Amino acid sequence: MSSQVIVPNITWDGVLEYSFQKDFIAQKNIKRIDAKISSKNPSQKIQPSTEKKYFQFDSIGFQTEYYNRKKLVNLELTSHHLSQYKKGKIKTSTQKDEVGYFRKYYTYCTDTTYIHTCRSENYHPDKTGKTLDSTLINTVILLYSNDKKKVVNKNGIHTKSEYAENNAIDLVLKETLEYKLSNKKAVKSYTYNESGLAAEVWIKINGTEKQFNYFYDEHDVLKKVETWQDESCIKRLEFIYNSKGWIDSTILQNTENNHIKITKFTYTLYP
Repeated sequence: MSSQVIVPNITWDGVLEYSFQKDFIAQKNIKRIDAKISSKNPSQKIQPSTEKKYFQFDSIGFQTEYYNRKKLVNLELTSHHLSQYKKGKIKTSTQKDEVGYFRKYYTYCTDTTYIHTCRSENYHPDKTGKTLDSTLINTVILLYSNDKKKVVNKNGIHTKSEYAENNAIDLVLKETLEYKLSNKKAVKSYTYNESGLAAEVWIKINGTEKQFNYFYDEHDVLKKVETWQDESCIKRLEFIYNSKGWIDSTILQNTENNHIKITKFTYTLYP
């Protein structure tokens, strides 16, 4: 079992994200994690935010819901994702966009995955878990062969490919995303410390490059991730743990303007 509570991920857009480690969630019987947000500018005191954010999990540690609502001056932005799993694989993924909710259905065959996306105007998760009057709006096919993933659209056109290169002990050294029609490419490169944990990740997207540096304590627990661009540290994300080893809070610092965002976590357990 991994000793990590947090699993960082660098998206293909070059954004640092993180999720909660599935085994940790299951072992500790965590049902829900609520996040309380506050922020601070250099000349201000810490200010609480109206942002609402939470994560929900099933009894075996899979994240089944993510909710994030931000209120800006004249605008409210809401991200809402719901997921269902079967035999360790995602079965449906429901998301909210500017129009409403849409749902992706996953069908698994040997070396092939079909993703059917449907739209339903009358679906709302607070009222019903059912999707009525669904309209199929898209289908994507994922083809797997020799550690390579090909994405084919509903017109049968091969749109992009992803593949990885591993070292002798099966650690990923490089991941590549290629767009077939535009010839654009993104590449992630990895180095590791003596414990086999990611130490540095570089991502290059159309000539733009970012570097992510990972820092651990003496027990190999992730403590900090720095984002570098043009030889300058532009962001610093710190993970604060409580006495039980659970994530207590995160501190995100924008080093260009010294703005700080603090996220405090509280936990709800299964009975």
